[in-house]
Amino acid sequence: MRRWTAIDRAGAGSVSRAVAMVVLVLLTLSLTVPPGSAPVLARKRLVGGSPGPAPLPWIDRGTDTVLILGHPGSERLMGRILWPATGAVQVVTDVWGDWARHVTIIVPADQDELRALIDEDGDLTHVAALTDPSGRVVVNPDVFGGLSPAGRQVVLTHEITHVAARGTTSDLTPFWLAEGLAEYVAHRDSPTRDRSIAKELADEVRMGRLPARLPARHEFAGERQAQAYQGAWLVCRFMVERAGEETLLRIYRRVSAGADTDRVFREELGLTGEHLVEHWREYVERRLG
Repeated sequence: MRRWTAIDRAGAGSVSRAVAMVVLVLLTLSLTVPPGSAPVLARKRLVGGSPGPAPLPWIDRGTDTVLILGHPGSERLMGRILWPATGAVQVVTDVWGDWARHVTIIVPADQDELRALIDEDGDLTHVAALTDPSGRVVVNPDVFGGLSPAGRQVVLTHEITHVAARGTTSDLTPFWLAEGLAEYVAHRDSPTRDRSIAKELADEVRMGRLPARLPARHEFAGERQAQAYQGAWLVCRFMVERAGEETLLRIYRRVSAGADTDRVFREELGLTGEHLVEHWREYVERRLG
């Protein structure tokens, strides 16, 4: 499943950027008001920024670490988000360490509002949630509402990992590493078998088709997006099993800061980039075959 991150936005178009930015600025201001006092925000259509339906009032739910903004009628879904998100903040903190330890989650009323908030014209029918460039998680209510409790927990933990890491993540962070870290944290404490988590990739492995290389960025939004996320997850899991969780985080921080990737792999894992791929392919076959 494709998830939108700060690095995923690099170079994206801005047809309705002005509208989206107005909404995001107002949402920022909402963080300063007490619970139950979220401001009224006007909804906009993407085309030309012309006024859309009558403004909808925003309501909020929150804990010390999570603020959820939604509309009347979304209370049930907001409730399904609040406590899993609160738990996800703690899980992410246990792995990542120091960060703001607070996340804002937005529940749009519909697809039009979702698109206005994130300035996205692509297909969102299979996207459960996204992390926007400002570090807010935006939920797709049509998809997220249909997830199981375990699925909601995985998606929220994944996205909140992106939020925690956004100050470190850069244009130099390999996309597979950014998504792989988020997947690693999301599945870190899962009792689910590897073959169930990585079903699509496991099916290919059992047919004798191992991935030839690390997932390319375009694959995370294409027909092989499931295999891309699963492969990225297993790269990071392999690193942790070989050298520990702190090593994975050091690799992430060093590479994101501009260090030579091959040198980082040699110093942290004792492997060249080519050898990392070889060991990862063997790991994938062993875990999923």
